[in-house]
Amino acid sequence: NPSLEYMREQASRAIQEPSFKNNFIRYHCNLQVSSSLKLIEAKTWSENQRDHLDWSQADKIVGAFDLGWRDDFSSVAVVGRWVTDSAVYYGCQARHFCCEGTSNRALDAEPFASWIRDGWLDVTEGNTTDFERVQDAILGYMDELGVRQFRFDPANARQLGQILGTHGATPVEFFQNASRYNEPLRDMLAQIKDGRFHSNSDPVLAWMASNLVGVEDSKGQLFPSKHKSTEKIDGIIAVIMA
Repeated sequence: NPSLEYMREQASRAIQEPSFKNNFIRYHCNLQVSSSLKLIEAKTWSENQRDHLDWSQADKIVGAFDLGWRDDFSSVAVVGRWVTDSAVYYGCQARHFCCEGTSNRALDAEPFASWIRDGWLDVTEGNTTDFERVQDAILGYMDELGVRQFRFDPANARQLGQILGTHGATPVEFFQNASRYNEPLRDMLAQIKDGRFHSNSDPVLAWMASNLVGVEDSKGQLFPSKHKSTEKIDGIIAVIMA
């Protein structure tokens, strides 16, 4: 039988690490649990925020984009890696878009009104997302940060990926399935837990990170679920892909 000290250690880990909570409840408390679980606590994400990352010193920067349609968000994200003598750490930033004709949210209500006013959420005209604005954001990251590789889901963004190729980018297909998501998602969660995955003070990305719900398949592979997440997660999806 496990010792009391071991159980306390495992319980403490379950509190600090949401992705471990289901395993603790299932195997140590002998209770049935759902296959879905909340992955990122808002407090943990905010504790990792850094507004002064020097992107010019990043060892590697990779981008990704997740496209939505009429009632969805679209996001472009970049993730950088910094290697120092003492540690390796990561940082991310993103831009977010939605159309003014969205039918399922009031953009003049909070928190959306503040996000739009402060420039964190870019609202495009019409009833569908303006993908030229998304493209401009990607090209901006290419110019400003020297990003060349961008990951995307070929199911809904193949055309934009092809267009980027004509601008000197290297588009890389990222199929959104459990086997593809499992390793980068678990790695990102481990870096967040260790305080080595930083974001800027982007409130939209923080909101999306706190909405993220993951699902484990029969092989124990973890992947994000848009259907089970409490709200939009497009930005954090782009971060995971990058």
